[in-house]
Amino acid sequence: LAEWIQAIFLLLSFIIFLINFIYSLRNGVSPDFVALVFSLLSLFAFLEEISYGQRLFGIETPYYFERYNVHREINIHNLLPFDSATETVSFALFLVWGIILPFILYTKKDWRELADSTIKYIPSTIIALFCLVGLIAEILCRYNYRQYWLMSNEILELYLYAAIFAVGFEYSPILTKKGKKSLNEE
Repeated sequence: LAEWIQAIFLLLSFIIFLINFIYSLRNGVSPDFVALVFSLLSLFAFLEEISYGQRLFGIETPYYFERYNVHREINIHNLLPFDSATETVSFALFLVWGIILPFILYTKKDWRELADSTIKYIPSTIIALFCLVGLIAEILCRYNYRQYWLMSNEILELYLYAAIFAVGFEYSPILTKKGKKSLNEE
């Protein structure tokens, strides 16, 4: 169930970031290539999460993936050399982008002003708090359920994908009244 919810958040993130990119092209502003990158990465992660439709379409697992994929599915992130690396990368991304960066920018006014003029798609303080709750939930699960250490960080990934979706929505000039223009507007 958690993987399906993650897939839904990723699909919605792909759509929202693609809308943001198309909107930037049609309204005479400079193209929002960051939105395009987020969109393409969300699409890739969505396809990985659903194993490129393997379960949806009943596709047999090819020999290579049967042998070298931890879950015996058609995807790259569960291949033996990448399986633990994807967990490490998702945790690092979650920690740095979802929690540390927003709190640094919240406390350092001069850095926040620089970020306002150069960077888009940084989580707001409320989304950073949401990510912090996800991190605490992950730690509590791992502490209370010893066998959970053997599983992938599903809770953390769910919170990460939900945060990516929320940031895309937060910055969308179409889906919100005017789109978030500045980190100072929080």
